Amino acid sequence: MGIVFKQTLRGSIWSYLGVVIGALNVAILMPRIFSEEQIGLTSILVALSAIFAQFSTFGVGGITYYFFPLFRNPEKKHHYYFAFMSLIAVAGFLVFCIVYAFFHNEILTSKSDSALLDQYSFYILPLTFFTLMFAIFDGYNTVLYDAVSGTFYKEFLFRVLNTLIIILFFYKIIDFSFFLFLYIFILSLPAILLFFRLAVRGQVSFKILELSFFKKHRREFFFVALFSLISGFGSMLTIYIDKYLTNFYLGLAVTGIYTISSYIASVLQVPARSMTKILVPLIAQNWRNNVHDKLQEIYLNSSLAQFLISSFFFILIWINLDIVFLILPAQYAAGKYVILIMGLANIVNALGGSGSTILQISDSYKVSTYFIFALMLLTVLLDVLLIPVWGIVGAATGALFAAMGNVILRVIFLKRKYNLYTFDKNHLWGILIFAGCFLVFSSFDFTGQVIINGLIKTILISAIYALLLLKTDLLVNREFIKRLL
Repeated sequence: MGIVFKQTLRGSIWSYLGVVIGALNVAILMPRIFSEEQIGLTSILVALSAIFAQFSTFGVGGITYYFFPLFRNPEKKHHYYFAFMSLIAVAGFLVFCIVYAFFHNEILTSKSDSALLDQYSFYILPLTFFTLMFAIFDGYNTVLYDAVSGTFYKEFLFRVLNTLIIILFFYKIIDFSFFLFLYIFILSLPAILLFFRLAVRGQVSFKILELSFFKKHRREFFFVALFSLISGFGSMLTIYIDKYLTNFYLGLAVTGIYTISSYIASVLQVPARSMTKILVPLIAQNWRNNVHDKLQEIYLNSSLAQFLISSFFFILIWINLDIVFLILPAQYAAGKYVILIMGLANIVNALGGSGSTILQISDSYKVSTYFIFALMLLTVLLDVLLIPVWGIVGAATGALFAAMGNVILRVIFLKRKYNLYTFDKNHLWGILIFAGCFLVFSSFDFTGQVIINGLIKTILISAIYALLLLKTDLLVNREFIKRLL
C-alpha cells in the first residue's frame, strides 16, 4: 500500500501546482491577452478532441484496468499487451477518421459565426490522435505502478509550457497562428514523452499478442470494452458538451467567456479528485474483503469532508468575485452567475462522496455505466433546452440539474443494493453552516474598498467556519484522516 500512497501524494502535488499555474493562465493571463473568440477556439478544440479520443479508444482503457493482471509477466513483455492495446486504439482512430470525413461539416457547424473554428479545424485530427495515445499510454503506465508521470506531463509540464507561449504571444514574438501551433504541440507532448518513458523502461513491444490468449478471454474483453467505451464516452460528453453546444448556439466569443467562468468554478473539484485517488485502494481492499463497516465509514466521511472543503472554498471565491472581476476584462462579468451555478454543481458532486468509485469497483459496475449514460442524455437534453433561452447561464443550470440527478440516483442505488447511506446529522449541520455563511456574507459589505472588504470577509468567514466545525464536531474522525496520510 505504501507505493500507492507515495504516488498519490506526488501526483497530488503536481496536480495542485498545475491548478495554480492553470489558474494563472486561464483566469488571469488569457482573458487579458487573447480575444474571447481565441479563448473559445482553444476550448472547443480541446473539448472536441477529448470526446473524439474517448470514442476512438474502443474501450481498451477498461480492458487495461480490468484484465492487465492476466497479462502481467515482465519476462514475456506482458504477453505483448502494449501492441495489443495500441492496435485497438489505432483501429478506433481510423474508424473515427472515416466518420469525421463524412460528417465534419455537421460536427463543426454553428448558428453563430465560426470562421475561426473553420480556419483551424485541421488541428482536430492530430490533437485527437495524441489525446487518444496519452489516454492509453497513461492507463498502461498506471497499471505498471507509475501513476505520477502522466500527471506530471499533463497537469504540470503542459501548463508551464503554456505559460511560456502565452508570454511569447503577449510580447508579439509569435502571432496567433504560431501560438496555436505551439499550443497543439504542447498538448500532444505528454503522449510523446510518456511513450519514450515506457520505451526506456523496456515496456514497449510491437509483437502482436498470441491469438490463443485473446480467444480465451474474448467474450469478457468484448463486454468490458463495450461498457468502458459507453461509460468513458458518456463521461467525456458530459464534461465537454456544454462548451460544444455553447459554441453551436452562441458562438466562440461567448464560449470563451463561459470557459473562463467554468474554470474558476472547477477549482472546487481539486480536493475531491485528490481524495478519490487516495481512497481507491482503500475502497478496493475493503470491497474485496467484504468489510461493510469500513466501506460505510469511507463513504460517509468522504462525502462530509469533500462537502466541507468544497463549500468553504466556494464561499471564499464568491465573496471575492469583485476582486477577480477587477483583474479580468469587463465583458467577463457576464459569467458571474455561471460561477455561482457551476460552483453549486460541484458542491452537489462533492456531497456524493466516493459513491461513484464504490459503484465502479463493486460487482454493479455495469449500473455505473447506465447512470453515466443517463447523465449524458440528461445533460444534452438540458443544454439543448436551456442554452438557447438563458445562454451560458442555461449551460451552467443544465450542469447543476444533471449533477443533482446523478448523485440522487447513486445515493438511492447504494442504499437499496448495499445498505450504504450517504448522509447523517453532521451533513445537515454542515449544510446549515454553509447556507448561513453564504447568505450573511453575500448580503452586505464592510467597506466600499473592494480589496479590503474581501480581505475582511475572508478572515471572518475562515474563523467562523473553523469555530463552528470544531463546536459541532463536524470534522471527520482521526482514523479516517490517518488513512489519507
